[in-house]
Formats: sequence, structure tokens, C-alpha cells
Amino acid sequence: MTTAEAQIGAVFERTLRAFASIGLARDVVWGRVDRARVEMGYASFDALAEAGPRAIGDVWARAYEMLPPFSALFAGASVPAGAYAIVDYLAASCASMAEGTAKLARYFKLVRPDVSFVLTEDEHAAHVELDDRRRADWFFDEWTIGITVQRFRAATGRVFPLVGARFRRTAAEGIDLGEVVSFLGTPPVLGAKAGGFSVDLDVWRTPLVLRDERMRESLEAHAERILREQESGAGQLRINVREVVARQLRGGDPSVQATARSLGLTPRTLQRRLSDDGVSYQALVDEVRAELAGRYLDSEGLSVTEVAFLLGYSEASAFARAYKRWTGKSPTEARRQ
Repeated sequence: MTTAEAQIGAVFERTLRAFASIGLARDVVWGRVDRARVEMGYASFDALAEAGPRAIGDVWARAYEMLPPFSALFAGASVPAGAYAIVDYLAASCASMAEGTAKLARYFKLVRPDVSFVLTEDEHAAHVELDDRRRADWFFDEWTIGITVQRFRAATGRVFPLVGARFRRTAAEGIDLGEVVSFLGTPPVLGAKAGGFSVDLDVWRTPLVLRDERMRESLEAHAERILREQESGAGQLRINVREVVARQLRGGDPSVQATARSLGLTPRTLQRRLSDDGVSYQALVDEVRAELAGRYLDSEGLSVTEVAFLLGYSEASAFARAYKRWTGKSPTEARRQ
């Protein structure tokens, strides 16, 4: 495997793991990517990497057309909560599915900048339409609907059926929709102009299990700051690093090797580019931890030990020392204020 192939594979690592969890082995999925690369005229993964992110996305979309129909729906549903860091946590802390989806509509561009959610209601149901301006790929619709529906089923504590589900995938003979209907709770509409789904208004207004107004306000302030930076075009690498670090924190101390791999870079290149931008990798890790620590400590439902765990510390004492270094106060003192 060439360096370029390994770096492109790292970009899709979360997706490949999700497909593996539903029985599609990494080698099988990656074999389709390799075949799509060749079919689309890229002589090597080096050539594909040179063509840039849009070309890589186009190859992935073509590769998905070779995989079992609707496999991304189930793979997306298997992705654990927190994989999308602040966007996941912000939506889960909202008062209802309606509010949580509205926050997704605003902040989903932190995950994929060229996509937006369009939300409407009528007297019977709420409707979510996915506006994907980059490409009309089947993967995006199925993956995003799988994740979103499963997230809100967990967040509401209800395995609710949809009252409508729309996909850009075209109708084809031989597609067994039995499992798809079972998951969605409704027959899918194929060949739609845009992907999307609809739910009853009572589901839409259901209170979320982990609703926390103070947590939501804190997380939204953080998301809003990142969004402003992204929209201004300033510090994009810093934004990307912070997002990856935030995802990795619950698994322990985020290493520069793991972060670089997620961004499709070598550790040396990542550190050099950050240095050119006037910041170190460790400074960004501390920045993310300090910002999240303040927000987590604002939540009365989390102990200091739990906050330490969420920030990747194995011991609360290590977190307490770091927090005092950042703020001059202990976590307990900060919480009293």
C-alpha cells in the first residue's frame, strides 16, 4: 500500500469501520474504491490524492454504487454517538427532536460544508430535506438518514417509525427492501430529487432524554465560534484539528499520529503546517480541553471525574492539575462560582 493510499484510507476510516460492523469487510469495500478509481481514470492513488478532495469524494460515491443497496443506511445507524463530536453532543442536549434537528440544520456544515438541512412542518408531520450541493451520491442520503434517525431514536428513547423516507437512489430490479422498510418503518421513495425523511409531530416534539439547557448553550457557543471561523476562511487547519481532537478525547490522550492520520497527513507535515500557522499541536489539544472543560463543568449532571474521562484523562488528579494550569483555579473552585 502506497503512502497516498494509506492517507486516503485514513480519511474513510470511520466509514470503513461502520461497514465492517454490518458485515462488509474493509477489504471488500476498499476493493470497490480501487475499482472505482481505475474506472474514473486515476492511474494510481497518488494521482487521485493529487486531484484533491472533490475527486476522492466522487470516487467514493462511485464505489458505493457497487456495494449492496442501502448498506450505508445500516452502516450509518451503527456509528456510535459522539463520533461527530460537538454536533452530536449539541443535538442530544436539546429540548426536543425539533430543536435538535434545527441545530443540525445550522451546524451540519461543520461536518460537511456544502450540505444543509431544510426543515418544514404541516398539520400532520415534520419534514427534513437534505440539500446536497456538491454531488448527487446515494451514499450521502443513506448514511446521513441512518445516522440521524438512529441518533434521535436513542435521544428520545423511542424506536419511532418514519412516516416518509426519500432517497435519490434510482429504482432497480432485485433490490430486497424488506430490511429497509423494517428499519425505516415505511416504504422508501426512490428516485427522489432530494434525500429526506418525515416524522409525526408527536415524535418531533418529544423531549430528549439528555436535554440540558446549560450544556446546550455552552456547546452552541462553541459551535458558533467554530462556524464563524470556518465561514471567514481563517485557520481552517486549526478548525479541522480541533474537530478531530474533540472526537478522539473520549478514547484517551489524542496523539498527533492519530490526528494526522484522520486528516490524511503525516505527523511531520501536520506539525509543520501548524507551526507555519503559528501554533503547536499540543497547544490546540489544550485549547480544546480547556474550552470543553468549562462547558462540562457548567453541567450539574457531570462529576469532576466524569469530566476528566470525557477530556481523555485516566485520572481526575491529572485533569485537576491541567485545569489549574489553564485557569489558575481547581475544577471544584470553578464549579462553585
